[in-house]
Formats: sequence, C-alpha cells, structure tokens
Amino acid sequence: MPCSTELCLLLSFVADAVNTLKSILQAERVPTQMAITRLVQGLGKAGDVEGIQEVEGLMEKLAQHVKVSRMLYINNTALAHIYNQNTDQAVEYLESLFTPAGDGTKSLLPLSSISFVFRRVLEEKLDSTLDKLSVMAERLAQHFSFYRPVTDLFLQLLDVGRVDDARLLLQRCAGIAEQRDVLVSYITKVARNTGKAEKITTLLDVVPDFMDREVAYAYLMKCYSLNNDCSSAKELYEKMLKENVKVDELCLKRLAVLLRNAGEPLPFTEPPESFKYYADKLRQEHQEPSSSSSSEED
Repeated sequence: MPCSTELCLLLSFVADAVNTLKSILQAERVPTQMAITRLVQGLGKAGDVEGIQEVEGLMEKLAQHVKVSRMLYINNTALAHIYNQNTDQAVEYLESLFTPAGDGTKSLLPLSSISFVFRRVLEEKLDSTLDKLSVMAERLAQHFSFYRPVTDLFLQLLDVGRVDDARLLLQRCAGIAEQRDVLVSYITKVARNTGKAEKITTLLDVVPDFMDREVAYAYLMKCYSLNNDCSSAKELYEKMLKENVKVDELCLKRLAVLLRNAGEPLPFTEPPESFKYYADKLRQEHQEPSSSSSSEED
C-alpha cells in the first residue's frame, strides 16, 4: 500500500502509541478504556491488522480491569482490511465470524453490532465497499436468519439520510422490521439528543407496521420536550389518541409542561409527581434494551 505523508505520520503515531502501551504495562500501570479504544481505532485507520492483534493480546491479562469489547478489535480489523483496499478480505473475515461452522458450532457474533464499520464506510463514501458489505449482510439474513448486520446497515442508511436505499433494503429483507430490540435501541439513542426527532419519524415512516409504537411515540415525545416543540407534541398526542396508543404518565407530564409554558390549556389532568418518578416507574415496568444490543462497540 502506498504510504502517503498523512498515512506515514499515522503509522508512526500508532507505532509510538503501541510502544507506549507496552511501557505502561511493563510498569504495571493500567491504561484507560478510552486510550485503548483510540489506539485500536488509529491502528484500524492505518490498516495495521497485526498491530490490532498485538494490542488485543497485550490487553488479555487486563480484561478484568479494562472492559474492552471484542467488537472493538473485530470492527477495526475489518476496517483495517478495507483501508488496505482488501474489501474481499474484510467481508470474508466478518462473514466467517457470523456464519455457523460446518460442524454445527454456533457463530461467534449473531447479535453483535458492526454499525461502526458501516458508518465509516458511509461517511467516507466507499460505495463499492458498501455494496460488498451489503451483499454479505443480506446473505447472512436470508441464508442463516442472522439479521443484526443487515439491520445495522438499514439504520445507518437512515441515519445518514439515504432513506430510499433503506426502503429498498427493507423490501429485500423484510425481517428487518421484526428486529425489535435493535430498532428500539436506535430510537432510545436518537432520543438522547436534541433536534433528532425527524430520525424517529423517518424510521416510523419507512417501517409503518413498527411493532412498538407506544415505545417509539414515548421517545418521540421526549424529543419534542427536549426541543421545546409544543406544536409537534400536541400533534403527537392527538395522533396517539386517534390510533388508540397508550399515553403514559411521563408523556403526559412532558406535554403538560410544554403546554403550560406556551400558555395553552391542558386537555387532561397533569400527573402530579416529578419526571424522575415517572421515568423510574416506567423503567421498572418496561426496561430499555440492554447496552449489548445497542452498543456499536467501535
């Protein structure tokens, strides 16, 4: 692979970083999780597959002290192959981890996320690479009923605004709409940020038969509350009533505050307790998907 000035600098940097890690470990000090994550990401960007393997080996003895998911190494190893212009090798590597072995042994990664790989490929507009990864993801779904990779791709396409591509992917792999935990995890992640309500509405538009509308609408109300968007919150409330979707107490509390701040009358009795009270109550009744289902492990 030709070594541009930028790449040579990156290779030099990560080589120094690996040596620094070795020195830290020899001094019986413990590196931070963030430091390891950034190092492995740098090695992936530099196309240094062997460097990633070396760091993974060095960190094995510290597994109890530094919680680093195996997906960090896997995702960045795949990216290292891609940056080395070895997309076929990246596809073969990932597929071997998702595909059951011939002796019936289960695959290693049936529920693990490779969203980080898709996101980087989409951000850098590596369309030919994306095509090959898409074929792999669809093959895993259609031949082995492993829908996590293709669902990761679907959500990343939505996230970057490639809605038509996401629709076509859903048409080819209808089972994406049944991946409840992954889709809800995406919604909960979106709802943590202001100004992201349109991402949830887009998902609901593309997947009109979404199974957990009560959950989706609750997080959509949260987005409107964070954005102080009273008019959209009112429309959502009316939509929920029309569709006979349960409006929980936290939704009502959020809408009540928005209406009161806008000087508008409340068409219902405001729940008297605090936001935290109703959030805790809902958490007990219906826990959010675990972090393992939503994490991208980059």
